[in-house]
Amino acid sequence: MQRNFKKFAKFAVLCGLAVGLMAHPAFATDAPVRTTEKVIVTAGRIAEKAKTVTQNVTVLDEEFIQKNQHKSLDKVLAQQGVQIMGNGEGTSSTMRVTLRGQRSTSDDMNSGHVMVLVDGQRTALTALNMIPMVSIARVEVLRGPAAVQYGSMAFGGVVNIITKRGTEQTQATLEIGGGSFETWKGMAGVSGMVGDVDYSFGFSHALRNEGFKDGDGNRLKNSEIGGQTTWAANVGYNFLDEHRIGVSFIGSNFDRLGDWGGTYDMSNNLVASGSDTTTYDDRKNYALGIAYEGGSKANGLSWMAKYNRSEEYNAYCSVYSPFRMDSKNDNAVAQLSWKYSFLTMTGGLEYNKSQVEKKAASYPLPKYELSNISAFLLGKTAFFNDKLVFSVGARYDDYEAKVTEKRSDENFSLSAGAAYSPWDWLTFRANVGESFRMPTGLEVVGFETNEQKIEGNPNLDPETGLGWDFGFEVAHKGFKAGLTYFAMDYEDKIVTEGNSYKQWGGGDARYVNRPGTTKFRGLEGNISYDLGEAFGWDFMIRPYANFTHMLDYEEPDGTDAECVRDWVAAFGINYSHPSIGLDVDLSCTYLGEQRESYTYGNPDQYHGDNYIVDLGIVKTLYETDDMGKLSAKLDLHNIFDEQYHYAYGYPMPGRSFFLSLIWNY
Repeated sequence: MQRNFKKFAKFAVLCGLAVGLMAHPAFATDAPVRTTEKVIVTAGRIAEKAKTVTQNVTVLDEEFIQKNQHKSLDKVLAQQGVQIMGNGEGTSSTMRVTLRGQRSTSDDMNSGHVMVLVDGQRTALTALNMIPMVSIARVEVLRGPAAVQYGSMAFGGVVNIITKRGTEQTQATLEIGGGSFETWKGMAGVSGMVGDVDYSFGFSHALRNEGFKDGDGNRLKNSEIGGQTTWAANVGYNFLDEHRIGVSFIGSNFDRLGDWGGTYDMSNNLVASGSDTTTYDDRKNYALGIAYEGGSKANGLSWMAKYNRSEEYNAYCSVYSPFRMDSKNDNAVAQLSWKYSFLTMTGGLEYNKSQVEKKAASYPLPKYELSNISAFLLGKTAFFNDKLVFSVGARYDDYEAKVTEKRSDENFSLSAGAAYSPWDWLTFRANVGESFRMPTGLEVVGFETNEQKIEGNPNLDPETGLGWDFGFEVAHKGFKAGLTYFAMDYEDKIVTEGNSYKQWGGGDARYVNRPGTTKFRGLEGNISYDLGEAFGWDFMIRPYANFTHMLDYEEPDGTDAECVRDWVAAFGINYSHPSIGLDVDLSCTYLGEQRESYTYGNPDQYHGDNYIVDLGIVKTLYETDDMGKLSAKLDLHNIFDEQYHYAYGYPMPGRSFFLSLIWNY
């Protein structure tokens, strides 16, 4: 604790120096662009003003994404106070997001408790970093139960990655750079319109030729990255003012991502000698979407129909326990919205069909199929100039699973919420909603590899949950703050019971519904103050802090829920001075303590209490109206060489840098 206090003190000194250097008098009149009221699409499945949303939503808008497009999405979310979980970093294919103690999946696409959507649709793509940042328009993080809007798995919330569309203003981006551990990355993007056709294309490629050093200075064997390539395209034809037909395509190829966990001696906190250095992960995926959107503003109507086909192929290559998982998903949704006076209604039908096949050497498993037909209805009323808003929702889901035999199930979900703004600068929110997750085919049939065996259970019940929250937000003259209390109780949690590891005398584990209630209670908060906006300066200095604090995360037997940190926080200072072409971001991410069960028979591991400090500087080198803007970007990561883990046994990189040149037009 004393060590971390010293690092926190150093960070405070850095902040003081940063403020001193940044707060010089302005000498030009160009002010930084400050966005007006945000628009949210994830909470109600249609565009609506953020002020009228009854759930807690974090929005990473296009301006923010552009400033951070050189980073991976998991790093951007972590610097917003979102917990990231995974045995990897940066360009890894296994990074998962955790909201309110629940996390997304990087394996079976039907097994998570947080949904990751692309343009509001389910896909087979489980990797968080599957889309080039240059092709992302914004990211919306909806916190809390969202089964009414999106169905199974939305316990902790939804991360909706919204891809970029072209506008009348042509934009182009080119970035190339390199840094520590022989890391190289390049990306390119272009968007615009030709007549009635809008277009957006993006591409990125990254690799790391050398194993990285952790915070203790150990060189991690097998932590190289053979290559990560991502690409995206979105083309649409606009007609009759309010109509668009579009086609989108995203894909990625994660090539030979080294698994350094097997080369690390957890007991001695050292790099193990003679360990396996041949284990790696290959992952390929793509998603093809077709969408039609239309409406009649004069009649308060809007509608859309979408279809998405996606596939993911994940091969875990190991001399001990190799396997391959192939996933395919088809998603179709049709939706109609009607707005009249104070009432807004949105209803629709959704169809989803997923196929998952896990293949282990010498242990073939049957392919499973999960089909889902659902109907949803969302309603919202707004009174007194949107000062008082009520929302309600209902959804019916009918499921059919095919493994060795057919199995049918159904679920009915409800939600309700309210938002009240007595003054323009203050909003209160409250929401309650149900959530559920159907058993996956692997949980029903089980699986076996050279190392593990877990028996399936055809009698599993769906997991069900009830969540609620209430809080407030304040926004006034550059000052913003919010605090939300949340709670989630869920029943019939699906867990493994017994020892699954053959080498430790096991192989008799099976999937079961854990009796009792798993409880989560916590606080989410944010605070920031744009001093430039408050005092009318033509530059921005914005100290900020975002956090999630788990007050209770208890299993029915009284133990702490696994892989849930008691605190996750991000705080720092943003500085932007357009007239001199300088942007500086000083940030610190705090990772609290979490419990992990590493392997059967070994004691639980607790790790955390880490401060990771990053510094980013962007300086404009040259800018003209005809040629665009050329900038240099320097990123310093983990300045104080903190030794930390997202997942136990997988130490993260120590101090590193990345330098790049960026051209924007």
